[in-house]
Amino acid sequence: MKKTFTFISAMVIAASMQSCEGPAGPEGPMGPMGQDGASFFYINKEFTVESGHWIGDGECFYYEFKVPELTKEVCESAVINAYCYNEDFQNPLPYVTFDYVNRDIKNPVTGEITTEPYRWTRTVRFDYTPGMLTFVVNYSDFNDEDIPPTMDFRLVVHY
Repeated sequence: MKKTFTFISAMVIAASMQSCEGPAGPEGPMGPMGQDGASFFYINKEFTVESGHWIGDGECFYYEFKVPELTKEVCESAVINAYCYNEDFQNPLPYVTFDYVNRDIKNPVTGEITTEPYRWTRTVRFDYTPGMLTFVVNYSDFNDEDIPPTMDFRLVVHY
């Protein structure tokens, strides 16, 4: 009985302490001043790569843009994002799309022709170094004959 009373008393005291509020204490000292000239910077640029301008190297297609705002300091300390526009949508890079075409396939033994889907993915990504921004397109089937379409991109940098 004594243990039960002690336990209940402890619970009542703990519960009453949870709801206690007193007057606000004095305001603390002022914090240190920020760095002189510290501010937030933002770069927002748009780019277009025309279909005939993509450069193929046998493994991918790419196109490079000179972007002087991408200094060494920005590349090392900024948050750098790129997007590609897909109709009315803006997709963050890397962006992967899935596609297929129906192909007629001839059976070498029977000569019968069947139609089967041929599937692949297209991955769009970006790379950057000081002064340079590169957009890259890879096809999962390594097809280097289908040049990518005209594509619009957006670069957003916060630093």
